[in-house]
This record gives sequence, C-alpha cells and structure tokens, in this order.
Amino acid sequence: MTAKAEKVLDAALALTSIERANLAEKIVASIGADMDPNIESVQLDEVERRAQQHDSGNVNLIPGDDVMAQARKLSRQ
Repeated sequence: MTAKAEKVLDAALALTSIERANLAEKIVASIGADMDPNIESVQLDEVERRAQQHDSGNVNLIPGDDVMAQARKLSRQ
C-alpha cells in the first residue's frame, strides 16, 4: 500500500462505524463504475446461480453473525 493510501486508511479508521460504512459504500461504488461490463455479467450470473442453489435447498445459509464469530475465533488461533 502506498503512503498516500496508508494516510487515507488511518483517517478512515478514525471515523465512526457508520461513517466508515458510508465511505466503504462509496468506494465500492466507484470501483464498480470502472468495472469491465463482462465482469459485471459474470458476477450477476454467479449471484443467480447461488440464488437457485438456495431456492432448491442444495445449500444452507449461515447467519452473518455466526460467520463473523467463527472468523474472530479463527483469527485468534
């Protein structure tokens, strides 16, 4: 990461969680604006495939809180 990016990151981390979430949303949206349309199409196809798997009962969803708890546990190991 460049020094400029590090400086921006440090400033962003000093924000409230709501401010960071809003900032992250805007950053992600800006990335999407530069995205190759073919990539977007592939991503949408993947979303549709996963939705069909869920609808057919072939996969089980895990609540986000459970995933985050497991990730925190793994990161402490």
